[in-house]
Amino acid sequence: MSARLIRIEDWRAQAQAANWCAATLAKNCGVSPDTLCRHFQQTTGKTVGDWLANERLNVAIVMLAKGDTVKETSFRLGYQHPTNFARKFKLYWKMSPTDFQNSLPLDDQNAAK
Repeated sequence: MSARLIRIEDWRAQAQAANWCAATLAKNCGVSPDTLCRHFQQTTGKTVGDWLANERLNVAIVMLAKGDTVKETSFRLGYQHPTNFARKFKLYWKMSPTDFQNSLPLDDQNAAK
């Protein structure tokens, strides 16, 4: 396993800096895409693509809970269209982004605004 990858502590920040792109993440980490893929398979049991997609949607839920709009969240996370984001969000979280925001307690919704 690459010593460079073992030293990385904040993978989420690295993923965001790479705009959620596996090839860019590998380049930023100074390793080949294949090395990055092997590292993720060994350490998480997931492909790097699956891990990136999951982390991206975990960041999305935090952003939505803070009061960001669906459109704002989708573009800040690098989705080309809010509908693509909403579709992936619903597949992962089993509810639409709007339904998630509507399910928040009123105190959370008002505090976020």
